Amino acid sequence: PSKYLISVTNTNNSDVKVNAGYGTTHIDLAAPGQQIYSTVSDSAYMFKSGTSMASPHVAGAIGLMYSGACDTIIELSYTLPDSAARLMRFLVLDAVDTLDQLKSKVHSKGRLNLHKAVLRSTCEYLGQAEQKIKNENIYIFPNPGKEALTLRSNSIINEVLMYNWQGQLIYSNRNSISNE
Repeated sequence: PSKYLISVTNTNNSDVKVNAGYGTTHIDLAAPGQQIYSTVSDSAYMFKSGTSMASPHVAGAIGLMYSGACDTIIELSYTLPDSAARLMRFLVLDAVDTLDQLKSKVHSKGRLNLHKAVLRSTCEYLGQAEQKIKNENIYIFPNPGKEALTLRSNSIINEVLMYNWQGQLIYSNRNSISNE
């Protein structure tokens, strides 16, 4: 058992656990993992089975949950990433479809339900007020391809973070920015 790890077993299209580990102590939930159309070498595709097909469903669900998550969760992921991970784990396990055939096989007693998992991470479900980003006119000039650029906004900018095309933070300036 772990507060952070999510262990997954695989099921077929009838929600029956097939050829994989099980146990209400060490396996958290089930996900589709039988006859999943997937990539293979040489840019080809084929049907594959196993927990290696089921686990990506859960990882993708967590990613999708973060993409639509309440601002509170996003802020938590920056300030206390361990707490955010535990919360997301709880939310995905809380959202499973409980199934009789899985009650004695997995801790959560169920199979991944993507729709319910994504809804669990929203402000509405968590009872949080959504923080709307104001539509501020921010102008970047000259062309960002040049060495220097200027940001101009109709309001005070508290933070500027710039990322390169690989998603790496290349510039950070917090709380010392004027209106131009």
